Parts: sequence; structure tokens; C-alpha cells
Amino acid sequence: MSYFSKRIHTKLAEVEKQWQEAISRAQGPDYIETFFSSKQIRDYLADPVLFAREEWKWEPSPDQASFLNIWAELDVIDLQIMAARGTGKSQSIAAGTVWSMVFLPTVFGDYMTRVLAGSGDQAKRTYNYIRNFIIRSPRVSKLASFYPKSIYAALKNGSSCQVYKLSKAQVHGEHMELFIIDEACDAERREGGEIVSSAMQAVSSTKHGRRVLGSTPYFAFGVFAERWNNAQNLGIATFQWTAEVGKRTWMTLERQELEWNRAVKDPTVNIGVEWLGQFGQAVGQVHNPQWVDRAVQPYTRTRTPGAPAWVSVDWGYVHPTVIGVWELRHGVTVPLWMEENRKEGQEGLIQRILALRRQYNTGWVFADAAGVFQNQRVAELGTPLIPVAFGVTHGSNTEKEYLISLVNRLLELEKIQIHPDFKTLIQQMKAYTRDPKTGKPLKVNDDWEDCLLCAAKAIIVGVDSGVQVGYGTA
Repeated sequence: MSYFSKRIHTKLAEVEKQWQEAISRAQGPDYIETFFSSKQIRDYLADPVLFAREEWKWEPSPDQASFLNIWAELDVIDLQIMAARGTGKSQSIAAGTVWSMVFLPTVFGDYMTRVLAGSGDQAKRTYNYIRNFIIRSPRVSKLASFYPKSIYAALKNGSSCQVYKLSKAQVHGEHMELFIIDEACDAERREGGEIVSSAMQAVSSTKHGRRVLGSTPYFAFGVFAERWNNAQNLGIATFQWTAEVGKRTWMTLERQELEWNRAVKDPTVNIGVEWLGQFGQAVGQVHNPQWVDRAVQPYTRTRTPGAPAWVSVDWGYVHPTVIGVWELRHGVTVPLWMEENRKEGQEGLIQRILALRRQYNTGWVFADAAGVFQNQRVAELGTPLIPVAFGVTHGSNTEKEYLISLVNRLLELEKIQIHPDFKTLIQQMKAYTRDPKTGKPLKVNDDWEDCLLCAAKAIIVGVDSGVQVGYGTA
């Protein structure tokens, strides 16, 4: 039973009083003029699907109806749709947005919505749905403060909606009650996961603070994928829609069967992503995800007496600094400890590295060469350090590509193991992808990955030059 349904069916006098106050507000000066009866307000608050049918003569598909019913559960503040193409995702988000604009000021007061999309074209499509839902309803259209503009709509009850392409400029702005990212995977690929994550904090201090993410899942990395994979722990209501025959109820079955048969026969169509709404797996990925899964093994994370051990560091500025402690155990490279740090100053980070080196009795430190002054400071304190310059070229490849190739070879030969505790490293390795335009690895959520690549330098140094990467007792 929905948030409002529970209140409709209760006979508690206090709740009934609250309802009457909400209805009075909806019909009073806040609305300027209203065309909804008390019964309609009650019914529509409890049932957005009924609102869609009666106001827009639109019959949502079962998938869309399920999503809109949960939208009425106001205690559910995080919703996420992973959908095949052409399954009505943006239309459903637009319907929920307009329903919120019309009715939720009766609950929360002024209600501001911001919709960010992965591209300018997507932003226009999403806004067109919102605008059409406003102007197609005789009652809602009369509530509009003005004819909906190209990116902005407002109603006389104090609600408003802005639609933009996601960018750094749009991340920091007014706080809003409802925040939506349409085509979130595309937005992350274009602008980076940090921008998406930062944008989502804009609702953290508002009365309602609802977040809605939707995407066709071309890219299995970043905020969208991590939130989807951890939805149960985060309390996110998830919806996965396919385009299989029978799902697109606004099309005839004959047409659906025709389109499905065409798609499954076309070798250029990504059936998993575009028709089944599944994460893209191997397209453009740097590491074979099956090899990464195979490398995940439980093992003892204590030092092995006499085994080589070393420390790797990926220095962070905007991103966190990631530190790893590694051991070569019977020819297999394993991380014993990994951590990320966003708060420590540079001297604190340096002292932390030295403390881990003493704790695990390791040898050399292999650190990202971008941290020139930090590396100099570590060396000044008497710690043997080798900088890892990702951009230096070796023949036709950069040092980074050379190290990536080495890690892939270790994965292939099962010469690297990763403890299940290092979830972030595992996720980043499986999500590490190349830009389809340049072929270069994308700089998105790769800090733990870079720490791994710095660690791989120890294998090259130990093999090629005979440098001992650290022998010590446990």
C-alpha cells in the first residue's frame, strides 16, 4: 500500500485533519485557481497511474505502471531504472516529474525539480515529454505560470522544473526536492563519475530529497553501476526493463515480433544492452572481466616470511590518494593492504606510507611520478622510491599501456590474486574501459587501478634489473 493509500484508509483523526489541511492548501491561494476536486486530489496522490489515465488518456505499460506506483511511495527517495532502448523510461520519468509538480507542494511546500541528461539531445527529448504532459492536460495546463519554455517550466503552486545537459556548470546550483539524471551512464562517460556523484548531493539537505537515475546501461562502471550493484544496502528501488516481445504494450504484437526478429539476426545489434537492459560487459574493457573474477580468491593477508613485498602509491589531488602493500607469494602477486585517503595533508600521507612500510616490513615504494614533491620528500626520509611515469613512451606504447599489458598477462596466467575485501579495486578493474574515439583508458574512477599499475612496476624492476623489491620477515 502506498504512502498516501495508508493515510486514505486510516481512520485516525489526526491524519484526517492533516489531509483536510493539505486539500485546503491545494484549493486555496497557493494554487491560485484549481480544477481538481477533493476526491481527485486524494485519488491522484495515491495513484499516479490513475492520474496519467484520466488526465492524459495514457495507458502506461506494466513496467511503467510499477515504476509510477513506487513513485507515490514518498518514503522511497532513491529510484533507479536500467532499461532497454525504447521502453518508455524517459516518458515515465517525465510523468512522475509532472505528477510531483502538481501534487507534492501540498506535502512539502515549494517543490523544485532539476533534470540532467547525458547529452543535449537527450535533455530536449526528456523536456519535451514534461512539456507535453503539462500542456496536454486541461487542468494542469491552466496551472502553468506560463507556457513551458525551452528548459524551464513552473506551476502556480510554487513548483518548478529545469532540464539541462549534465555539466560542471550545472552541478552547483540551487538545492532541489527532486533530482533526476536521465541516461546516467552516458552522462558519466562524457563528464566523469565525480560530476555525477557531486550533482546528486544537491538534494541532501532538502525536505524530500528524492534521486532518480535512469539509463540504458552501455557502460558497466561508475556511479550508476555501483549504486545498482549495491542497491539493497543503499535502499534503492530498482527497475530493469527489457524490450522483449510483449513489453512494449503501445505496439502491436506483430510489430514487436518483427522488430525482435530483426534485432536478433543483426550482428551489429548489442542485444544484451539495447534489448535486454543488461550492463555492457566486454565492449572496450581494459581487463577481461572473467579473468578478474577468477583472480578474486580468499587468502591470508599476513606477511609471508622471506617473501618480497613493496608499497605502491597513486597520488591524488582532486581524487583520493590510494596506497597498496603487495607481496610476491610463490610467484603470485597479492595485495595485503589497500586504502584510500581524501582528508590527510601531504605530510600526513607520507608518514602513513612510511608507517605501512614499517608495519609490513617492505622494500621499495613505487609511486605515481606526478607527485614530484611528495616523492622527493619520501626519498629525503631515506625510503627507496621508484617513480612510475605513466606518460613516458616505450617504443609505440606509453608506460601505462606497458603496465596494463603486464597486468593482463598476470591475470591470464593466474599470477595475480585479489582478496574479496578489496571490492573497490575489483570494481574498478572490471569497469576500466577505453574511450571508443581515442582508444585510451578513460580517466573515470581509476585511482585503485592506477595503484595496481604502480605495483606492477615492481615486477618489471625486479625481473629486468635484479633490484630487490623487499625481503623481510613477517
